[in-house]
Amino acid sequence: MTLCDWIQKTGPKAVARLLKVDPSTVSLWRNGRSVPRAETMLKIHTITLGKVSYRSMLKRGKND
Repeated sequence: MTLCDWIQKTGPKAVARLLKVDPSTVSLWRNGRSVPRAETMLKIHTITLGKVSYRSMLKRGKND
C-alpha cells in the first residue's frame, strides 16, 4: 500500500489527527509536494503495521 492509498483510505483529516500534523501537510504528501519527516515515517509504518513501506513514502506523487 502506498502512502497516498493509505491517506485516501483513512481520510486526510483522520491521518492528520493520528499523526498530530496539520491537514495541509497531509495534502502536500498526497500531492507529491513533500514527504513525511523521518519520525513521522516511523509512526506511519507502525500505525499501518508495516503496510505502508518506507520506500513508498519516499516516492513523490500519486503515479510513482
